[in-house]
Amino acid sequence: MKKREIYIHFGYIMLFAIVVIIYLLTVDFGANDDLVKYLGFGLTITSIFVGLVAIAQAFLSGNSINKTIGILDKSSQDMITTTTDVKLIIQTLQEKVEQIPKQLNDFSEKLDSRLIRTEIEKIDSSNVSKNPEIDKKQIIEFLHNSSVNGVFAIYTATKAFDTDKKFDLNYLFSGSNLIFPRYQFAYIVAGRSLKIYNADYDGTNIGITDSKINSKEVHTILIGKINKPNFKRSKDELLTVLNKVDEYFQQ
Repeated sequence: MKKREIYIHFGYIMLFAIVVIIYLLTVDFGANDDLVKYLGFGLTITSIFVGLVAIAQAFLSGNSINKTIGILDKSSQDMITTTTDVKLIIQTLQEKVEQIPKQLNDFSEKLDSRLIRTEIEKIDSSNVSKNPEIDKKQIIEFLHNSSVNGVFAIYTATKAFDTDKKFDLNYLFSGSNLIFPRYQFAYIVAGRSLKIYNADYDGTNIGITDSKINSKEVHTILIGKINKPNFKRSKDELLTVLNKVDEYFQQ
């Protein structure tokens, strides 16, 4: 038999059974007084069974909720642990970042020393270093062959001579990332060795006497070097430091 015929016959049988049940309930069992009692008892048993099922479901749900709460608690603990780890990582990074300026300063000092040696080698190889006394033309030639930092040092020295005022390199160049006091000091000493001027140092301040060149001439050379098209350093910062030096000697 085909499935469709089976479904049709099953439907006929179910319809017939329903009709018979309705008939028995309305005709045969209508005069039976105990039927209501039976139905009430059956419904009571059913209610009790459904209640037990509900209690069991509530118990199982409670266990599930407890498990869920346990999972959430563990997750919260994991989040707290992760947050603590993140704080430690941030603290470590902060410590590393705080060390960067010191490392840069150490690097700058090493670079300073290398630049100083380079400039001294230039001085030693230059004709002006072989003469006991040099004239202004040789001094200008020396400045044109020097670095911007070197010319900056000579400018500071000649500015001190022109204004007859001593200066503290650490005060003038503190906070600058381009002009370093140790390099300036070394170059000023080099200028003295070349007899561009005389200098005295009391441990803090430097005084300049008997300069063979004035600050205006050195300033012109310095600005020319800063304004060169191929100059790659921060012109604005150098000019800011230059203004600070000028303001100091104008006071």
